[in-house]
Amino acid sequence: MSPVTVDTDTTIVDSPDEPLFTPQPTQLMIQLFNEFEPTSYEGKDFQKRRIEWLTQADTEQDQELLKHLLSRLYYVSRMEYRQLMTDAFRGPIRRWHLDLLGRTTDFEIAHSDYDATWFTAISDSLEIARFHHVNRLQGKRLRPDWRTLTKLGDREAIANFCRDKGIQQIVILEDFVGTGAQAEKAIRFACETLPERPILFVPLIVCPSGHERIQELTSEYMNLHYSPFVVAPSAAILGPVAGLDENARDAELRQLVRRTARRTTKDAESPFGYMDTGALIVLFTNCPNNTLPIIHNETSRWRPLFPRSVR
Repeated sequence: MSPVTVDTDTTIVDSPDEPLFTPQPTQLMIQLFNEFEPTSYEGKDFQKRRIEWLTQADTEQDQELLKHLLSRLYYVSRMEYRQLMTDAFRGPIRRWHLDLLGRTTDFEIAHSDYDATWFTAISDSLEIARFHHVNRLQGKRLRPDWRTLTKLGDREAIANFCRDKGIQQIVILEDFVGTGAQAEKAIRFACETLPERPILFVPLIVCPSGHERIQELTSEYMNLHYSPFVVAPSAAILGPVAGLDENARDAELRQLVRRTARRTTKDAESPFGYMDTGALIVLFTNCPNNTLPIIHNETSRWRPLFPRSVR
């Protein structure tokens, strides 16, 4: 999975012809999959989950399709997650600060130049303390996420905090953005609460639908800047409608998702994930609800491969 740079701020993951992972995972892949935090407390390793998951298939053909589905997953390991954080800081965040400071891109920037920046997150999905640690940043003592501030925060108190702490600009991060609905609410609140301060939103990974949504939002707020680090490619999406550059077996996988829907979903849930996103993405910290439920949803009739921790 090699990155292809499309502009100075955004990276799109290339989609190789061959699967990212082979149907039979290697020992290294198994070690990476075992990092999945929501299952660490159970002591149930990936191989056991994989066997349970595959044996739920009704036919041998469906079992082969499940193996192929596993080979299509984009899994972000602990090491890759850390790398995303450091690369986002050294890339789009650094360039934005250089622009604010009126410096060229080859100019060295000191950590003290970030003292007037408030590094925050959309939600607690991204541990902002982890971001500070890996990038050796000294942060403000208060680091609430914007989802919490949207529900419980006082606009005047937030503005006063920024004034008293000498905060001149805000960076908002998120590890994964699916449709962008949750991010949009938080970003609107931030932009309207602090209209005189420039705000940069940097999702580490964003799905195409969320990417379009946030791009449209930048036209509404003059103080909003948007620099996604990775935009998920079409190969990382399996929605209900066929795309232009379909994989040869996507139609079969789509049928499998629909065939198993009664077992993998509850009530009005879509078998293609939240708002039909159809993501094939799993982070070692958790599995997004935008990812196919056949991967993460646990019901009385289905045992998932990467069970999602519901917050």
